[in-house]
Amino acid sequence: MKCSACGHEAELMWVVEVGKGRAALCLDCQSKYQQIQVTKHNMLVDEMNYLAEEIDFVSGFPGSPRYRRVPSITQINPRNESHITVNADQIGIVNSGSIGEINSAITLTKQSNNPQIGDDLRSLTELILSDKDVTNEIRDSLIESLAFLAEQLKQDNQSRKRSMISTVLVNITSSIGAVTGALGIWEKVKPFFESCLK
Repeated sequence: MKCSACGHEAELMWVVEVGKGRAALCLDCQSKYQQIQVTKHNMLVDEMNYLAEEIDFVSGFPGSPRYRRVPSITQINPRNESHITVNADQIGIVNSGSIGEINSAITLTKQSNNPQIGDDLRSLTELILSDKDVTNEIRDSLIESLAFLAEQLKQDNQSRKRSMISTVLVNITSSIGAVTGALGIWEKVKPFFESCLK
């Protein structure tokens, strides 16, 4: 069943009343919805308590009832949407922080007007990770270079390190040929990084 809010498939769904209809929500979206409801409730409680204090002050008779706030709900385990598949034999070989940076870039590109770039970046990263003929040194260099470019996407225009970006683009282009089938994908992704980061 698909979530009405985010569209993700989930086995466990919550059905909530929304207006005159109903919506099925996954646990993550239901948690967000519930937090919104608690926040709205607490705003109304604060307003009612404020008005009760004003009535007490004006009338001179204390004792108007006070309402209790509902404690905020802490979202314990939000969904971590990972676009990149890392196999068990690759764990420990790659830096998870680098994979996280690339993953966030994929999320950004999927939300932009060119979601195909996100798919190409995911495919490129998975090819680099899965190619057994590539040395660890080249693999690490490529993944860290992609992570650097991904991190630069999140920077504003003035904060980007343009000279380093140019160097990293040249380095990736020169060493990507070591990964079987990756050059064609890199040729699709490279113009995106060049246009966004220059």
